[in-house]
Amino acid sequence: MVAQSRPGADGSHARARHPEVLAALNRALEKTNALVSRAESIRKIRVLPTDFTEDNGLLTPSQKIKRDKIAERFAREIDEIYEPARR
Repeated sequence: MVAQSRPGADGSHARARHPEVLAALNRALEKTNALVSRAESIRKIRVLPTDFTEDNGLLTPSQKIKRDKIAERFAREIDEIYEPARR
């Protein structure tokens, strides 16, 4: 179990970057965005290489996310989503 608590230890890092996974997510995103206004649309996503669990401190015992812990642990990924598009 200890090995699985490390990001990517169970192969999830590779799956998070797999072209078929990303393509399937992009198709779902396009379908979803077609149903909402541009202001409500999702423009960028990131697939994280780890699950949110109680063991890794990202979920409470009642399965609610710990936003402060997630924001701290994934600050770089969050910043990448919000940085201006490079031209």
